[in-house]
Amino acid sequence: MAELGIDITGDTSTTIQEIDMAEFDFVITICAEETCQCAVESSGNLHWCIDGPPSDNASLNPVEMRKRFGRIRDVIHARLASFQADHLK
Repeated sequence: MAELGIDITGDTSTTIQEIDMAEFDFVITICAEETCQCAVESSGNLHWCIDGPPSDNASLNPVEMRKRFGRIRDVIHARLASFQADHLK
């Protein structure tokens, strides 16, 4: 994310159980599978099936791994931009 000028060094993960879904108009879940185990029931729920970067290949160097994660980041960014244009006018 630093490549895009976004500092996430202090960010932490939050489980779906820690979030009050009533506070949101839309919930977007992202998993590599069609059926997301953390998907929630909501009229504004969207699920995006996006394959993650395979990371179990021990021969990949850190630069190649960063490129793979960067490609997934860019896919998510493009989807969010499209969602914003379509739904948040």
